[in-house]
Amino acid sequence: MSRHELLQFWRKHHPREPGIGVCNFNLPMIRRAVEQIGAPIASHQLEYHPFLSQAPMLAYLRSKAIPLTAYAPLAQGRAANDATLAAVGRKHGATAAQIAIAWLLDREGIIAIPKAGRPESQKANLDALGISLDEDRAAIAALPKDPALRSAAICTGMGCSRVSGPCLKGRRIEGLSASRPRDAA
Repeated sequence: MSRHELLQFWRKHHPREPGIGVCNFNLPMIRRAVEQIGAPIASHQLEYHPFLSQAPMLAYLRSKAIPLTAYAPLAQGRAANDATLAAVGRKHGATAAQIAIAWLLDREGIIAIPKAGRPESQKANLDALGISLDEDRAAIAALPKDPALRSAAICTGMGCSRVSGPCLKGRRIEGLSASRPRDAA
């Protein structure tokens, strides 16, 4: 699909929606989508937590005013058992998991979407909004980064990367699905 065809398709089928969400794009893919294709990216969803650096991606997204939606913000449960997060949590009367969420929400351009099925977990996640981190930010940012902590790819249909939502109904965007998102981000 050419850039023109993609934008025409978008405008025809979604005239009131300002943009699309993408997930698990690597840095070259998101650059191509934004700079060459001109895709109206409203959000980029990818794994992000205190144990995984997304610095190059985050810098690029911020430069384009695209929010990063962080899935797995608790690192598949690892955050709840981290000694540094627990120590900061004790200082603030919070859990380690709440501190991990607060750290993400405290960062510019980040939206965190923690999974919580139980009402008490949902409430605890929301309570993270009331935590104000100060000098603790640096200690959390300094936690060891381990790329092996990344979750298995969650996107299907066109491999690991795809355009989210109903707007393209599984159609490929030429040049964006050729590489896996884990290679360059």
